[in-house]
Amino acid sequence: MKNFKSVISLIILTCTTLASQQKSSYSIDGIVLNKEKLPIKFSIVSIFSILDSVQIDQKLTDDRGHFSFSQLKANDYFLKLNTFSKAIIIVPKIQIIDQDLNIGELIIEIESIHLAEVEIKSNKPFLKRDADHISLNIKDTYLAKSAYQTFEILNLIPNVSANYNNINIKNFSSILYLIDGKGNKFSNEINKLRILNLANSDIDRIEVYSNPPARFDADGFSVINVITIKNFKISSVYSNGSIGVFQNNLMSNSYSVSPAVHLNYKHRDIGLYCNALYKTSREVKTNLRKIEYNLQNSEIQSISTRIANSPFISINLGLNYKINKKGEFTCDYRYDSNSLLDSSKTKSYESLSYITKGIVDRNAVANTLRNGFFNFKNLNFGYWYNNKSFNSDFQIYYDNSSISEQGLGYFTSSSTYLNSQLKNNYATVFNLRDSINKKVEFRFGLKSSFTNSNEEINNFLNIGEFKYSENTNSLYTQMSGKVFSFLWNIGMRFESTTWKINEPKIESGFYSYLFPSLFLNKNLNGITFNLSYAKRIQRQNITELNPLTKFNDRLLTTSSGDIKVFKPQIFESYEFNIDFKKFSINMYLNRNLNPRIFYPSQIDSSIIKYEPQSSKYENTFGFNMNLPITIRTFNINIKWYNNLIRSQLLDQKIAEGYLSIISANLNYQFHNFSISGSINYTFPNKANYYQNTSYWVSNVGINYQTNSKPISIRLTLFDVLGRNSTFKINYPLVSELYTNLSYDRAIHLGLRYNFKLGKEFTKKSFDGLSR
Repeated sequence: MKNFKSVISLIILTCTTLASQQKSSYSIDGIVLNKEKLPIKFSIVSIFSILDSVQIDQKLTDDRGHFSFSQLKANDYFLKLNTFSKAIIIVPKIQIIDQDLNIGELIIEIESIHLAEVEIKSNKPFLKRDADHISLNIKDTYLAKSAYQTFEILNLIPNVSANYNNINIKNFSSILYLIDGKGNKFSNEINKLRILNLANSDIDRIEVYSNPPARFDADGFSVINVITIKNFKISSVYSNGSIGVFQNNLMSNSYSVSPAVHLNYKHRDIGLYCNALYKTSREVKTNLRKIEYNLQNSEIQSISTRIANSPFISINLGLNYKINKKGEFTCDYRYDSNSLLDSSKTKSYESLSYITKGIVDRNAVANTLRNGFFNFKNLNFGYWYNNKSFNSDFQIYYDNSSISEQGLGYFTSSSTYLNSQLKNNYATVFNLRDSINKKVEFRFGLKSSFTNSNEEINNFLNIGEFKYSENTNSLYTQMSGKVFSFLWNIGMRFESTTWKINEPKIESGFYSYLFPSLFLNKNLNGITFNLSYAKRIQRQNITELNPLTKFNDRLLTTSSGDIKVFKPQIFESYEFNIDFKKFSINMYLNRNLNPRIFYPSQIDSSIIKYEPQSSKYENTFGFNMNLPITIRTFNINIKWYNNLIRSQLLDQKIAEGYLSIISANLNYQFHNFSISGSINYTFPNKANYYQNTSYWVSNVGINYQTNSKPISIRLTLFDVLGRNSTFKINYPLVSELYTNLSYDRAIHLGLRYNFKLGKEFTKKSFDGLSR
C-alpha cells in the first residue's frame, strides 16, 4: 500500500509539473535594424490582429532596436513600424499557436520602404484536440517529408490501430472514410484505397472522429476524414509512380508497378484536372488451414497457394469554377476498373488431407481459377457558398455511384460458376453552417439516398436472381459553442430506412432511429479534458442474406426465433481523453448491441451443418497511451493500445477477450533525407470465437525530397523481421485454424517527379466548413 501511494503521488506531481508548463498567454520579441545592421532606435512598433486589423499594442524600440510584446493570445498578427512619418508593414503575418516567439533581427530598408513578403509562425501542434474530433497535422511538419506510409501515420493518432491489412478505431474496423468531407458507405472501400495511396506531401491534416457528431452518416462506428492541401503551386503536368518487389512466398516473388500522370489547366477562375493511374501486380501467398469437427473426431488439413494477377486503371476528371469570392461550383467524375484485357485472374492450388481419429483417410488436390472483375463509377457535382461577413456557408451536391462485379471460374471437376452483381446509389445532400450572435455555431442538414442491387448466381448448386433496394432519408441538427470556458457540442440525427427484397422468406420492412451525440471539452492549465458520447449503427451486409449463396435454410432463422436479420447493429460509445503537453491518455467504453445473426465461414457449409451463432451484446473497454518525443530532428512516438472485451452469447454464456498492441514510430531528418521506421508487437489476443498468436510487424523507409519539391524518392522495406501468425476460430461444432506461411517481407520503391511543363499556377479550392 505504501508503494501504491508513492506511485499515485508521483503521478500527481508529474501532472502538476506538466500543467505548470502550460501557458494561456504568449510573447513576441525582435530587433529592428537598418540595411547597415544598425539599430533603429526609439521608433514605434505596433501589433495588429489579422482577423479584424485592430491594434493590440504598441511599443517603443530601445537603443538596441529591441521590442517585446507580452500577454498575447494564440492568434494571427502583423507588425508595423512607424518612423519618418511612414508606416511600414515589417512582418505581414505572425502566427502564435503554442509557444513564445523570438523573430530575431528584422532588416528594414527605410529609404525604399520595400520588404520581401515574409511569414513567421510557430510550429503547428502535432495533435490538436477539438470538442468532437482530433486532428493530426501533416503539412509543415516532419511527416510531410517522412518515409512513413499512410497507415503508419494513422498509428500516431490516439485510439487508432493500423497496419497494411486493416485499420481499427477503438477495436472496430467499421469506419467511414472521407476525402475533403466527401464519401459514403457505397464508395467506402474506394476511398480507403485512395487514402492509403496518397502521398504525405498531398495531405494537409487527418481528422479522426472516434465518436462522430450528428452531421455524419450514422452508418459506421467511426470516421476518418483526410483533408488534402489547398492553395499550392502546381505545374500543368506532373507524374509519379512506384515499383514494388515482395517476398510473400519463398518459391515465387510478387511484384507491383504503378505509374501515374496528372494534368492540370487553369484559365482565370476555371480549373480543370485529369489524373490517370495504371497498376499491375502479382501476389503469391501460402496458408495452412485445419478444420476440426468437434463431435465427429475428424478433421481436414489443407495447404493452399494463391496466385493473384490484377491490372488496375483509375481515371479522375473534374473542374472547379470559382463563381466569385464566396461561391464555387465543382464537378468530379471517377472511374476505377480491373477488367482490362480479361487478365484479372486468381489461381489456387490446394492439397487436402481427410483425417479421422488421427488417421489419414485420403488425400486430394483441388485447383481453381477465378476471373474477377469490378468497375466503379462516381459522379459528384455541387455548389459551395461561403459568406465570411456572416460566418456562414452551405453546400448542396448530388452524388451517383455504381459498382459492377463479376466472377467466373472453374474447379478441378470443370464445374463452372458465374456470379455477377450491379449496385447503384443516388444521393442528394444539403448542409448549412451558420452562427448565432457569433457565439454559437449552428449546423443543419438533409440527405436522401437510394440504393438498388441486382445479383445473379449460376453455380453447381443454385441458379437465380437476388434483388434488393433501400431508401434512406436523414435529418440532423447540431449546435456548438463555449460556456464557462467549456467547449460543447450537441447534436441529434434522425434516419429512416425502407427496404425491399425479392426473397419470399423475408418481408419488406422499415425502421427508424435517433442518434444523439454530446461532447464537452475543457482546457485547465494547459491540460485538455474531453468527454463524449455517440450512438451509431452498422447496417446488414446484404450479401449475407442472399439465399442463393447459402446451402442451409436455417441461416435465415434462429433457434430463439426473436432475431430480425435486417435489424442493424447498434453501437454506443463513451469516451474520455486527457491530453497533457507531453502525452495523452485515452479511455473508452463501447457497447455493441447485436440483434442480428452472426454467420460463420460458409466455405465448407455444404459439408458442415453450422448452427447460427450470435452475441446479444459486446462491451469493450479500452485504455490507450500516446507519448510523442522530439529531440531536435529526431522524432519518436510510443503507443500502447489495449482492449478488454466481454460478450454475452445467445446461449447466455459469457465470453471474455483481450487485445494489446505496443508500437513505436521513429523518424530522423537530415537536410532533404528522412529515415522512418515503425515496429509494433501484437500480444496473443482473443475475442468471442477468435484468438490469434503474437507477432511482430516492422517497416523501415528512406525518403529524399528536394527543396523545390519537383522530385521525391521513397524506398520502403516492409516486415523486415518477417511474420508467421496463426488465427483460430472456435465454434461449438467446428474449430478452424489458419496459419500464414508466407513471410510478408517486401521492398517498395516510389518515385514522384513534378515535370515543370506548361504554366505553373496556384491551385485553389474552397474548403467549406459545412461539410
